[in-house]
Amino acid sequence: MRTEAWDIGVVSVYLEGDKPLEPYVRWIRKIVRELGTRKILLGGDINAWNVWWGSAKTDTRGEAMEGLMQELGLEVLNRGSEPTFDTTRGGKRYTSCVDITTCSVDLLGQIDNWRVAGDVTSSDHNTILFDLKLSKAKGIDIQRTTRVYNTRKANWSQFREKLTQSWKNDKITKSEVEKIVNKEELEGRITKLIENIKTASEESIPKLSRKRKCIYKLLCNEKDKAILIKVAIKDIVQ
Repeated sequence: MRTEAWDIGVVSVYLEGDKPLEPYVRWIRKIVRELGTRKILLGGDINAWNVWWGSAKTDTRGEAMEGLMQELGLEVLNRGSEPTFDTTRGGKRYTSCVDITTCSVDLLGQIDNWRVAGDVTSSDHNTILFDLKLSKAKGIDIQRTTRVYNTRKANWSQFREKLTQSWKNDKITKSEVEKIVNKEELEGRITKLIENIKTASEESIPKLSRKRKCIYKLLCNEKDKAILIKVAIKDIVQ
């Protein structure tokens, strides 16, 4: 796809769930590398589960596809856990997040507002929408990445230990939280909690390796952040 500012390589895929994954992986790898552009947009029904794109769990196909995305430098744009597949069969509803949208880091800054629209199509698969900028923005071009920490290799025991110690130091306990009576105090505790999580993450979770250095990085993507917050809140209430 050619815009006034750049050429974008667009790849649409369908990976049959009852067929071996490896031939598809080889095909995707070959196509992406032969497109001849650093701006890649790849999406489709991959019939693979992974918490990275909103699934309740990660299966073996999901792990394999995650590895391929990292190998090709593709970032998953999916946000939240709203089903991309939603159908009723025999009176029973079946839902899953098997449709993904990915793009290369070079294109990440031009895509925004990814969402699922369930009222656009009559298909079993919901429509996926997002906004794509077709012209270069003025000012500094800040490259971003949606993933920083490799939560699959996290030392969760050390993570909890670091959090527990920091909460003792900052008096962030269930009893202290229950004493909060105003918005300002609550925001202060939340800010401190986030700082504690960042510090514990730096010391307990390895970062994903990157071939290219980025000027700006997020703490982690929404899936990583959800895992960290879940662990933190669970420890608070115990």
